[in-house]
Amino acid sequence: MKEKQGQGRKVKMDRILFILAVGMVFASITSAIADQEDVAQGIVDKAQATLSEFIRDPKSSSLRSNLDHAWGVFIFPEVR
Repeated sequence: MKEKQGQGRKVKMDRILFILAVGMVFASITSAIADQEDVAQGIVDKAQATLSEFIRDPKSSSLRSNLDHAWGVFIFPEVR
């Protein structure tokens, strides 16, 4: 009888450890995804700021006049 109880406790402990391990893996994955999203948003914010600077710059009149006709604008706010 005591042997059966010991096995039952071991099974419960194994299940708890498995659930905790799965939870830790899930938490680390979601944390990594959140970090990547923060980095991506930072790049977008820098690109918007760079474009705003170009538009305000009086020397960039050709950019402003052609921007309405552009199919797209690709900005590298930071080149490494």
